[in-house]
Amino acid sequence: MGGSSSSSSSSSSSGEVKVEPVSYRKLGGTGIEAPISNCDSFAAAPESILSQSQIKYALGDIFAPLQINNLDDLISELPETSRTSDLSELLVSGMFKVADSISQTLAQNFGQLNLSCDANTSNGRACASAFLAKHGSRAVGRKMASQEIEEMLTDLFDSENDFDKGMKQVLSALLLKADFLYISEQGVEVGDGSIALSSLDKAKKLAALLWNSIPDDNLINAAANNELDSESGFKQQVDRMLADEKFARGLTQFHKNWIHLHDYSGSVGSGMTEQSMLVQAAFANNESLPDLFLTTRGFVNGELAEIYGVPKAQAANVFEEVYLPSRPGILTRVPILVGTSEGLTSPTRRGEIISSQVLCDIVLSAPPEIQDLFPTLPEANGRSTRQVVEETTAAAASCINCHSLTDPFGFALEHFGGDGKYRAQEPGNIDIDAFIGESRLGSLNGAGGLAEAVASSPKIYACYAGKWFHYAFLRDKKENACVADDLSKRFEESGGDLVGLIHMLVNNPAMHYRKIK
Repeated sequence: MGGSSSSSSSSSSSGEVKVEPVSYRKLGGTGIEAPISNCDSFAAAPESILSQSQIKYALGDIFAPLQINNLDDLISELPETSRTSDLSELLVSGMFKVADSISQTLAQNFGQLNLSCDANTSNGRACASAFLAKHGSRAVGRKMASQEIEEMLTDLFDSENDFDKGMKQVLSALLLKADFLYISEQGVEVGDGSIALSSLDKAKKLAALLWNSIPDDNLINAAANNELDSESGFKQQVDRMLADEKFARGLTQFHKNWIHLHDYSGSVGSGMTEQSMLVQAAFANNESLPDLFLTTRGFVNGELAEIYGVPKAQAANVFEEVYLPSRPGILTRVPILVGTSEGLTSPTRRGEIISSQVLCDIVLSAPPEIQDLFPTLPEANGRSTRQVVEETTAAAASCINCHSLTDPFGFALEHFGGDGKYRAQEPGNIDIDAFIGESRLGSLNGAGGLAEAVASSPKIYACYAGKWFHYAFLRDKKENACVADDLSKRFEESGGDLVGLIHMLVNNPAMHYRKIK
């Protein structure tokens, strides 16, 4: 999935688009090759801990083919650590529970790891050593030296014969190692005001971005041999990673963060699966960003088929591709329609997501005294939801100034109820007015008009690329405005080439080095 060259052109359904080749140069007097940047400076990324989902996938990758008992439930109890470097008490205690579950799984299924060792014999310590040499090295992103392994076992492996107890302590220490949990930028000064990131730094950033996980053995070996410090070696690894099925994880996680919902229960969970499949299809078909807002492609299981009003040919739990001409793009699908509703629709919440996440307009939070206004809106009494919201927010200037920016987008989606289903009228035979005479995207009519207006807005390019920049590098855009703005400009010039954007990200200077004035 995703193309094969860091500097190649690619096409989209909107027409042929080009991703301009990126020129590399040697940093300072070293042999380290990195993309050329005209920016005077760009700041370092903050040290950060792997996110919940990254820890989940990392553990799954490290211990494959074992299925760890209750892993999903244990991971869900961990704090969401992305964007922070604080090793909280809750995270530490949570990782101890994870280590306990893994040690129990290992004790019962150690033979599946093919380490030529029987953990149920008196060779428990030797088995632990073999485990660390292979799987421990994978966890920390480098080959663990024999002395390091022996020191861990001496300190933590209490009994020759109690493999479960010993491995629990070893795993707890391993999973709390900074080499496993942290993504950082160590780097070395190269003499021209630049600090080059190490090959391991780049490997970890690539794995977190593209796979939502940690480096595999191939990437670890490439980093150890400094292959990521050359343009050709770096490109080879990027092409391999984009072709791997794990790339779907990175796409899924970014777009989940992008829509920015907080509750994925019920039909929203199915809707997020559809969104992931839509995004993967768009990348696989070399489509553009506007295509995401215009596509009539859909993927439904039994639950979504009922909501969307389409026939279902396969088993209820199987997703199949369908044609949805009346639901253009991701804005008309379940995550935004249902994920913003509490039974009734919320034009404000729908419009706020479009404003803040799709167009990147500044949306101010409601004052504390009216943050809970939505659940207590007055009874409709024969009025439409739009009429109630407009009359309520027009009552105070402090309300209308913000709601006039967000709500029109939500009103355009009012033909879709809080359950995501299409409706010609609201309950009580109340007519729906989805025509918007004035908005920041001009006049538009209904979901189709909204989709067209969003897809044709120049704002979507800088917004989408900017969110990818922050997701990829955890760098503040203000402190890195030059490289972030250059990314946005190139993305817009490409016509919103989705695959091209990923290549622009991995070839962005922020992936390779930072510059200081």
